[in-house]
Amino acid sequence: MPVVNATFGLDLGLRDTVVRSTGEKMGSGRFVHRDEKRFDRAQRSLARKQKGSRNRTKAWCKVVRIRAFVADRRSDFTHKRSTRIIRENQVVCGEGWNVKGMQVRRTLAQRIADVGWGALLRHLEYNERWYGPTFVPMGRFYPSSKRCLTFGHSVDHLPHAERPWIGT
Repeated sequence: MPVVNATFGLDLGLRDTVVRSTGEKMGSGRFVHRDEKRFDRAQRSLARKQKGSRNRTKAWCKVVRIRAFVADRRSDFTHKRSTRIIRENQVVCGEGWNVKGMQVRRTLAQRIADVGWGALLRHLEYNERWYGPTFVPMGRFYPSSKRCLTFGHSVDHLPHAERPWIGT
């Protein structure tokens, strides 16, 4: 792959999966959220079927098909995003989060799983080994969202509503 003289910092988020250091936002797929009604309907249908019946087996296959469809779409999304990020930059710096530890919290667990941070970070590391550019995970406690990109000033407390900010 040709060498590109570009560095890139990424910030992971729930509204936009990846926010680049240049300000470009790579949207969130929210794959489970899109198919939630269809999945819930299939689950209810499965629950009403008699155990051991053929109709239950057919309903179970439908639920499994929906889950596989969502998983395939999420995998495709993360593969395409990570490959694009690695191909366009020589050095990529990103947040090194403990995604499984964050999913223990009930309030954000479903949203974090839906966005697919863990898969994106795994795919970035995989693409780094495959294509050659460097992926540098930053420390977990580095205040990337609380630090002004322009001036480098960082604040102690920053509510989620005020995340895009410019320090003085």
